[in-house]
Amino acid sequence: MKIKPVLYLSAAVLALTSCRTTAVNLADYSPAAIMTVYSNNGVPWYQEKTGDNYELEQQEDGILTGFINRALDKNNPETLLVQERVDSAARIFADTLAQNGIQVIEPATLKDCPAYRNAGTGFFDTLNSTVAATGYDVIGSSSRKLNKMTAEQTGAKALVYVKFRFQKETLQEGFRNAGVCARVVMTVYAADSQGKTIINKEYTGRSAEYTPLRNNNWNRDEVCSYFEETVQTLSNRFAMDFLYNSTTPPAEESVSVPDEAVIIPAPQKPASDPAVQEQE
Repeated sequence: MKIKPVLYLSAAVLALTSCRTTAVNLADYSPAAIMTVYSNNGVPWYQEKTGDNYELEQQEDGILTGFINRALDKNNPETLLVQERVDSAARIFADTLAQNGIQVIEPATLKDCPAYRNAGTGFFDTLNSTVAATGYDVIGSSSRKLNKMTAEQTGAKALVYVKFRFQKETLQEGFRNAGVCARVVMTVYAADSQGKTIINKEYTGRSAEYTPLRNNNWNRDEVCSYFEETVQTLSNRFAMDFLYNSTTPPAEESVSVPDEAVIIPAPQKPASDPAVQEQE
């Protein structure tokens, strides 16, 4: 697909967290190594997180549930297209950086890096429902030591971790369900060559289009086709924030994230939980 320039933002609805004036310009940290890009396996329904349904949402990404879903849902594009979906997201994110002047260190270079070689997928990661983009490993946490060593061995000035969560969401018209749209949560964490956190932000977007929902039936292929444009929109918004220092407010009210918090691509915690701390 042709990547849209950053100035041509999609009409997808954005809801951004961690909205504060951006001080970091990623252009000062080129070249950048994208350490990981990965996502959930399927396309679950979005539910607003509460104390009651948070644990349920996390369980859907578990080992047993992942096996069951893949066994029973072999012809479902939500399952069949998972690798294509996360590969597309990785390509869009990397291309957006490159088209805005950031030199991106390729996954093949990282694979030759001794520090990176031991940081990726473990046995249980291969069993659960997380799927890495082709060429990457699932790295669910960041450490200062890993980032510093990778920077030294590759020449990277920034180490970037990206997690996508693909979902579907019901749109309502009045009191009825009108249709189903695609929903994407993109979490980006980045550290500088010394391992210091420079970016820690989450973006959420819904597709501008939706497919009709009638008698609990909808076109799954259509919903899956909406993910690319939604990922592009979020990647463009990231570029606006961290390459142009945009201070344009988001479409919806946002919640600030403490500077010391580290949102590494990992299952999101409820707001009441303590902030995720960076490993030494």
